[in-house]
Amino acid sequence: VVGGSRAWLYAHIDDPLDSAAAEGYRELIARRAAGTPTQYLTGRQEFWGLELEVTPDVLIPRPETEHLVEKAIELSNPFQSPRILDVGTGSGAIAIALAHHLPQASVTACDLSPAALVIAATDAPVATRPLRLVPAPELPPAWEQPLRALLDEEPATGTPLAIELSLQDSGRGAPRLQARLQRPGARGGVAPPAPATTWHGATTWHGAASAASAAR
Repeated sequence: VVGGSRAWLYAHIDDPLDSAAAEGYRELIARRAAGTPTQYLTGRQEFWGLELEVTPDVLIPRPETEHLVEKAIELSNPFQSPRILDVGTGSGAIAIALAHHLPQASVTACDLSPAALVIAATDAPVATRPLRLVPAPELPPAWEQPLRALLDEEPATGTPLAIELSLQDSGRGAPRLQARLQRPGARGGVAPPAPATTWHGATTWHGAASAASAAR
């Protein structure tokens, strides 16, 4: 409303508001009372120690999703130059956090929503390393690397789920896609068969989560 920081507000707490600022403040209070999230009112949300812009065009990054970033970093660390794909990037939070933390990685993010990609492009400069933003319809020709793992999170708990991908001999002359699901604290196991689609060598599942990261 007044354009000052929290520290500025404490230093000027007794300053009167002009009529325009007072009206703007009352409007924000009314919108919050109607259920608008505070992050949409302020236009900001912190994620992985980075301040990101958010609007109703994107979902608000959840603190629980930082666990997914941690898992992606764990999967990426063994590789000298990991390639990471963030599908349904929204505000770009996951891709930006990974680009910021993994300077050796090549990070690509895509989304169906042009408005979401605008927000992600606005947020991208906070990362220490640039990342590539691609409209989802252009992903097949833009992404030509095979995926080694998929990451998702359980909606209710934010628990990251890692699915390692490998090609196994089917015994019938054609390789079979093998998926091994990993949960924190679990021994892991072979995931049930799922329909797959191949984009120029990049394999993912139909119905995969909107924020799935693939590391190679």
